[in-house]
Amino acid sequence: MSEDTEEKKKLASFVKSVHKDLRKKFKTGEKDIHDIWKEHCKNTDNLRDYSEAMQKLATVHWGDQQSERIQWCRNTVVEYFSGGGQKKCIEKDCKRLQRQTTVAEFPPDRSDILKAQSTTCRLDISEHLHIAPSVPEKPLVLDVGSCYNPFKEVSEFEVIGIDLYPATEDVYQCDFLTLEIHDDEKNTEVIHSLSSPITRLPSCGFNVIIFCLLLEYFPSRHQRWKCCTQAHKLLAPHGLLIIISPDSHKQHRNSSMIRNWTAAITSLGFSKWKYEKLQHIHCIVFRKTKLECSAKDEMADLMVIHQDALEEGLEDETCTNRDPVRERNDEEIRQAMFALPGRFSDSED
Repeated sequence: MSEDTEEKKKLASFVKSVHKDLRKKFKTGEKDIHDIWKEHCKNTDNLRDYSEAMQKLATVHWGDQQSERIQWCRNTVVEYFSGGGQKKCIEKDCKRLQRQTTVAEFPPDRSDILKAQSTTCRLDISEHLHIAPSVPEKPLVLDVGSCYNPFKEVSEFEVIGIDLYPATEDVYQCDFLTLEIHDDEKNTEVIHSLSSPITRLPSCGFNVIIFCLLLEYFPSRHQRWKCCTQAHKLLAPHGLLIIISPDSHKQHRNSSMIRNWTAAITSLGFSKWKYEKLQHIHCIVFRKTKLECSAKDEMADLMVIHQDALEEGLEDETCTNRDPVRERNDEEIRQAMFALPGRFSDSED
């Protein structure tokens, strides 16, 4: 084994051990997740070692894989804002609204219920479509868990990187889970006068938010859920949430995890715009299609990662069609998805 390979394995093992230790502390139930997280945030030596390990893995050992992630995000943002992607999405929203306003006769036994739900959908969409979407010259991107600011060389957008323990000076220190989000008409002024640590940010201030290898860090499903609710509040109308999740298996292996995440995140007021499985990662893109964040805490149960399934002894998803998490929340998902303005996939039509 070469020295580089040995170092890569050592660094990766350390990173995984930090994640595993947090999950272990959470699952034993000896302490509340908030106390566990507070203790973790106070352990600056461990945070520093983790940050340095992630930076070295990304810049020295991941090579083409890391470049691929950066380029994929860059291409996605450019396609949406400069390549007409946003315009196409809005046109599809209009088609959906038209379909819903020209619904044929309802079954007699469900007439009142279906009419009420259809009216709700029409109001949600029409309210959102009345906001004229603007295409920014340079989309403002918030890179959460940035570490060393990997997108700083991308010229097509402006990026603000935040991290629990930044590896470089051009990244702001911030605990995204405890970040306060407030309404402020002077978004641009506030965002361009930031300093570490960041404890508050304005709502609807960003065009894109990136979670690259972020959600797996958190031991609790509710923490992952909280990250997504925070993102919805911070995004401008029609903004993008880009999630990159590690997975070296083939696409179908953890497909139920992606379905669960999609159901949970779209219930907040997002619509899935794009999904792609690359060699070692899942790439999912959601766009903000509803102004208000309609968070339902029970949907947090769907934010499962495959490590949860392994450690909790759930059935191997490659050997069964059953999905325990989805079964428990089946009715909630159906209701949530029916009420969403974007319940038709953006890939349809």
